[in-house]
Amino acid sequence: MSKFTALLIIGLLVAVFFFIVPVSAAVQTPLPGQGNQTLILYGIHPNAQKNETIRTFIEEHGKIEWGEYGRNRTHRYVCIIPVNASEKKLFYLNNQTAEHNQEPSIVFVRIIDRDEPLPIPTPDRDPFRGLYQKYPVLKEDEDVQTYIAAHSPERYKEEPTGTSRSRVYFIDEEGTFSEYIVDLEDGNIVSGRYLSEDQLTVNRSEAIEQALGRQPEDARIESALLTIHDDDIYWEIAILNGPMMEYALIPVEKTTSTPHPTTESPGFASCLALGGIGVVLVLSRTRR
Repeated sequence: MSKFTALLIIGLLVAVFFFIVPVSAAVQTPLPGQGNQTLILYGIHPNAQKNETIRTFIEEHGKIEWGEYGRNRTHRYVCIIPVNASEKKLFYLNNQTAEHNQEPSIVFVRIIDRDEPLPIPTPDRDPFRGLYQKYPVLKEDEDVQTYIAAHSPERYKEEPTGTSRSRVYFIDEEGTFSEYIVDLEDGNIVSGRYLSEDQLTVNRSEAIEQALGRQPEDARIESALLTIHDDDIYWEIAILNGPMMEYALIPVEKTTSTPHPTTESPGFASCLALGGIGVVLVLSRTRR
């Protein structure tokens, strides 16, 4: 055997080892959408496995297909259809916000005929209907309604700030991030404040980048919110880091004056004060 032939054989063996073997191994890996759909469902929605009705339905029918259907930013419908010739299918409404905190998230479960359309109601065009029922003054306030008419916010956040006090954030996340923050006491408005990322020294993208700076690669942003503590403004970035939900507070300053009237009210002092632009305070709590 010549030296050239020997080198050629060695080269072919190397090529087989580095190219053919990895390709063969890759073929065994399920492509997206393939594999055990039950395990995929339980991996994405662990509360489904904890629900007796859902778990029993899947165990009785074996292989399944499933999909999600939108309702709004917090709730989604999940439909489970057996692969066999079953005459039934199952669907349930899942509160994704609760699921992230490992709280019971399944609002209801229904089993209907396989050919029956999903009885998904038309989304409520007014996302603040329930909020107005709790605080009628918000629907009557000119500043609140002016902000809603101009920005069309699709979500809000309500949080208690005292025994008879609460704070409501109207949040517009489309395009330029902005909020209208209302403080209430005994159901009456005591202050309102408009904030927009284009008026701040740190915008939302920059705040998220700062918050993720010291986080592992698999950390995930859950939400971003502008909040006020003792008249100082902060980005509050919620980060899901394994079993922990962490909140990074990033102080910012305004670059321009607000075009919306602001009513200050004494008694809403904050429990927190931080100084210095670029300082990130991270608060953690274990997911329940």
